[in-house]
Amino acid sequence: MTKLTFEESLQLKEISEDVFENVHQIWTWPGSGTAPGPALMSLAAAAASRTAPDNFTLDSLHTDFLNAPNVKSPMRFHVIRLSNGRRFAVRSVMAKQGQTMLYQVNITFVNTSPWTGRAMEYAVSRETTHKLSSITRDMLFPKGDLGPFIKIQRTQPVFKSDSEAPETGICTFVSQVTPIQAGPGSLSHILGVISLSDCWAISAPLQLNKITFGLPEIDDESQTLTENNVKVFTSLNHAVHFHVHGGFRADELIYTEVRTSWAKDGRAMLHSNLFSEDGVLIATCEQESFYVFKQDSASKSIAKL
Repeated sequence: MTKLTFEESLQLKEISEDVFENVHQIWTWPGSGTAPGPALMSLAAAAASRTAPDNFTLDSLHTDFLNAPNVKSPMRFHVIRLSNGRRFAVRSVMAKQGQTMLYQVNITFVNTSPWTGRAMEYAVSRETTHKLSSITRDMLFPKGDLGPFIKIQRTQPVFKSDSEAPETGICTFVSQVTPIQAGPGSLSHILGVISLSDCWAISAPLQLNKITFGLPEIDDESQTLTENNVKVFTSLNHAVHFHVHGGFRADELIYTEVRTSWAKDGRAMLHSNLFSEDGVLIATCEQESFYVFKQDSASKSIAKL
């Protein structure tokens, strides 16, 4: 089989008006047969983009994950055109296999015409100083013909309190998608950033609570696997809002700073900012995740989550 590119992995065929199907089998998380949120959201966004008006670009995306797909079977993406305004257009995408609803995505597109009215303008800056020249300890390995199309590396968490309370910490992930032929700010790079926004971010609450989940410690040269205290952790819902729509490349290093504001009853709330290498805020992300721990785990930190 020929190795796919990131752009090829998101190819769709139109089945009927506003109904699309993925051409290629989606990749799975290494070591499992689980469908990845990055691929699921990007495919739905690609389908919605096929129905967007000319001169509109993707501005935000809100996803509710419902049921896991069979990765060996194609999914169908039913696009509903909710509105077409002068400034914004909204689409809803239902991803299905047969009669099973897999996930639903609401996507807003914005007119790319320059804004001419008065407007507020500000953006947060990076709070951490981690800097990599390249990704040398990829968490998504091995890679096959179907993917993953992402490289990602963790850095040491930073805390704003001496107590290292998890709600004061920041986890920074450095990531990029595989090379993209299209130019900066194109749909391919926007879909790439959407993919990166949902890659390993939900491990941040575990790291900030010092709960190991099977991966080596961040600075362990021997790469010795740690105890896995987690049975399941997954996204419940996910939202991405783009601050800028051009001038960035998803195949260059992206720095994602992840915080968590609370955890309760197996859930945790995450807040992420994604920055370009030169510190420009590209997008923000809100995500609720769910964790099931192994009951016989020896970790003393699990009670915190």
